[in-house]
Amino acid sequence: MKSPSGCSLQDSNASNTMENFRLQETAVQADEGLCYENGDIEMKDSKLSSVDQTSLVASLTTRKKRGGSILYPLTAEELRDHMRSLGQHIFPNKAITEEDQSGLPDQNTCNLCGMERLLFEPPPRFCALCFKVINSTGSYYVPVENGSDKTSICAKCHHHVSNAKAKYERRSNYAETDAESEWWVACDKCKAWQHQICALFNPKVMEEGVEYTCAKCLLKEKDSGDIDLLESSAVLGALELPRTKLSNHIEQRLSVRLEHERLQRARASGKSVEEVPEVEGLTVRVVSSAARVLQVLPCFRDFFKQGNYPGEFPYKSKAILLFQKNEGVDVCLFAMYVQEYGSASPSPNQRHVYLAYIDSVKYFRPEIKSASGEALRTFVYHEILIGYLDYCKKQGFVSCSIWACPSTKRDDYVLYCHPTAQKMPRSDKLRSWYQNLIKKAVREGVVVERNTLYDFFLQPTSECKAVISAACLPYCENDFWPGEAEKLLEKKDDDTSQKNDIQAGRALRVAKRDDRKGNPEDILLVHKLGEKMRTMKEDFIMLCLQQFCKHCHQPILSGKSWMCTCCKNFHLCDQCHAEELSAPQKNRHPAATKQKHAFQRIEEEPLPETDDGDPTMESKYFDSRTDFLKHCQDNQYQFDTLRRAKHSTMMILYNLHDSACSACHRAMDQRFAWRCLVCAGCKFCDSCYKQDGENLHIHKLKQADNQQLLPNYTLQFF
Repeated sequence: MKSPSGCSLQDSNASNTMENFRLQETAVQADEGLCYENGDIEMKDSKLSSVDQTSLVASLTTRKKRGGSILYPLTAEELRDHMRSLGQHIFPNKAITEEDQSGLPDQNTCNLCGMERLLFEPPPRFCALCFKVINSTGSYYVPVENGSDKTSICAKCHHHVSNAKAKYERRSNYAETDAESEWWVACDKCKAWQHQICALFNPKVMEEGVEYTCAKCLLKEKDSGDIDLLESSAVLGALELPRTKLSNHIEQRLSVRLEHERLQRARASGKSVEEVPEVEGLTVRVVSSAARVLQVLPCFRDFFKQGNYPGEFPYKSKAILLFQKNEGVDVCLFAMYVQEYGSASPSPNQRHVYLAYIDSVKYFRPEIKSASGEALRTFVYHEILIGYLDYCKKQGFVSCSIWACPSTKRDDYVLYCHPTAQKMPRSDKLRSWYQNLIKKAVREGVVVERNTLYDFFLQPTSECKAVISAACLPYCENDFWPGEAEKLLEKKDDDTSQKNDIQAGRALRVAKRDDRKGNPEDILLVHKLGEKMRTMKEDFIMLCLQQFCKHCHQPILSGKSWMCTCCKNFHLCDQCHAEELSAPQKNRHPAATKQKHAFQRIEEEPLPETDDGDPTMESKYFDSRTDFLKHCQDNQYQFDTLRRAKHSTMMILYNLHDSACSACHRAMDQRFAWRCLVCAGCKFCDSCYKQDGENLHIHKLKQADNQQLLPNYTLQFF
């Protein structure tokens, strides 16, 4: 493979060394009529002359290895589908120019998609004052003192800082000025140029002595049957990512639900199951499971210092991705980040799950409706979330909170740069999406009760006898209310305690409560938080995965409870039931009527500890949503078209396989990694190699020479 300047990117001496080394590792070549293994050649046809033997050995010795692209394992039909789709996702009417008048490949045009220079979508610029996304085609201002344009302010904010106008330089249309061009690569066989994205080319796996063959040359070989005998590096995809108990649970449950849904579609259409489309190629994997500690914000921590409120909450952050094979290639369709506060985390976060972020791109196949009338992709995404909640319920988690906050245009949550045709849902649409999800989860018994954070903690029913306090709400990272509470406490002035008592009394009357127990400042904080959340309370979802006591609002961990025989989902713990029996008749359940209800004893298994035994899987790119998004922005891993989604997923999978040991799945020091010379991305940490040696893998392993590591390179564009 050569750079545009014509100089070779590979060293010829190193190539010969690699060729000779690969000679010892070549597999049995039955199609060539010889058995070749571990450097020994045995001719199967005794009629072959010694001259033929010599020529065959010479051809094997000088043969190069094929690499750089993940297209090699595809079938001829999958290759055609891939090349056919390239033009559809750019400009379908653009004719592909393969050769100029001299008969040579056009050096300015990609011979796969027919396009010339293509620009990436530039990363969004955010105003340093209002923190909003700046219009990519409009005007903005950058400071001129330090000569850096990393900091920008929008035109509206610049208008309000008139005294500093001289310090800023006006610029416009960063959609073009900040945009990078797509990279190029040349086929070593036909010498034609292609976009690396069209070719699904990964320069990071190109080794010495390896040549790149484009999709067109590869297809000609497959169609003619004269397939080149070049070795191809094994491609590690989504299916080869490590499995966990969580991913297995979601994936297996999803498979069963899809089979049932397909049967329903067949019955509704009056066809056999084989005649209706099937969802194929789905893979669910947990790509990060990292231990984290959430520090409580200082004002809130100091406010509840006397109440022994925790200063920090340990939790496990997990990233879960859904992949699907599209035209033979993995595409990442769906991503979610969750926070799991286990049984070791203190209250109020103990055994609580926070669904932090979900994101998706619209490349799911087939694009049809499910038996219930919703899009089939919606059915799949719902089932993934229900499967996750079901797993958490079985692991002993008691509740889950969700902030249904839609992203704005160009403000991506997880997957960078969405398709322009994909609409961002409005708040009401997103709430409806979650409500439909919750209805399914309730029908299946995964969710016991659905509520809002506002109604559950700030405005409970008259039956609730728990103290109303901001310290009772689950305190999760990047959730809405902790930030709002911190702002309210920062603005708290030094009014007299008498005035605070009056305001607290008003707050109590608004809440329709008749006592003033508790700290008046705490009651006032709850009241102000309620005012912030009341108009949008439906956005803050609270799901009960286990039964909660209706009096003390605590989860029933022992499995022993008292259930009302008349009211639905009305349970009391042992202590509150004893207090109920000792209370005056008029104060017993239900408090609003004279006729009182009876309770029935319920005994179930106590909840287990929440640790499921899945290993810690840390990655510097995927442990947090912001790190993953920034990694995609910095490396142009975009999802705005299918061709880019394929390439971005390929690079994401490469980073996932490349960042952890293939045996223990832990992060490792790349300087001491033992790498497979056949399987791209397959490597092992030094500890695993010292323990198991060559038994780790079926192919030979070699430790990287840190003095001669091949640097990553990017081909220059025209």
